[in-house]
Amino acid sequence: MRGIYTIWLREMMRYSREKSRVVSSLAMPLFFLFFIGSGLNTAFTADRYNVNYLQFMFPGILAMSLLFTSIGSGLSVIWDREFGFMREILVAPIRRTSVVVGKILGGTSVAMIQGSLLLLAAPLLGLSVPLAAVPAILGTMALISSGIVGLGLLIAALSESFEGHSIIMSFIVMPMFILSGAFFPIEQLPSWLGALVALDPLSYGVDLLRHLILGKGANSIALNVGAMACFSVATIAACTRAFGREF
Repeated sequence: MRGIYTIWLREMMRYSREKSRVVSSLAMPLFFLFFIGSGLNTAFTADRYNVNYLQFMFPGILAMSLLFTSIGSGLSVIWDREFGFMREILVAPIRRTSVVVGKILGGTSVAMIQGSLLLLAAPLLGLSVPLAAVPAILGTMALISSGIVGLGLLIAALSESFEGHSIIMSFIVMPMFILSGAFFPIEQLPSWLGALVALDPLSYGVDLLRHLILGKGANSIALNVGAMACFSVATIAACTRAFGREF
């Protein structure tokens, strides 16, 4: 537990010292929300949800913030490996599972802070988030973030350089975001596109956030929670195994 706490604390200290990281992580979601969303608001409607397009888009942008912040946690592994710090961690008298858990908790905590800051923008869009729903929203954010942090660490463990890591990240992250349903309802998609959306784990997180924030979603809450939980368990298990083999 001390090893897990120490690694988590290191991740939080690094985050607190990088003020530019906080600003830049919020800039992209806010850009999508207020600039792209405002432009598309004149062309699209979300009548089924009884909200305007900006309000419909908000849960997807919240998931986007979690996605980009969480997946970026793998960069710390690349840096630690390049400068030899990862070797020092791995020779410490703690299990490698503790290293992975500490990294995942650190990345999840950072993503939740970013997501919580973005959640404060909901009133600017005319959204009233019930206080009773806030614990469930935070739990959903933690579930989404932990799975994606696990994916980011897995990619980092299998990457041999910053360049390779960046290529794999761009190949995975953008399709995950675009197919998540952040920009469009997923209820009446063509069958081929609906199948791709169903394979995207982030789509279940976006839909779960819509249930909690807007009161409606395409899938059942149980399906969304189950799919995200399975994704989190699978990625965490995979990155734990990769740490044992690659480092």
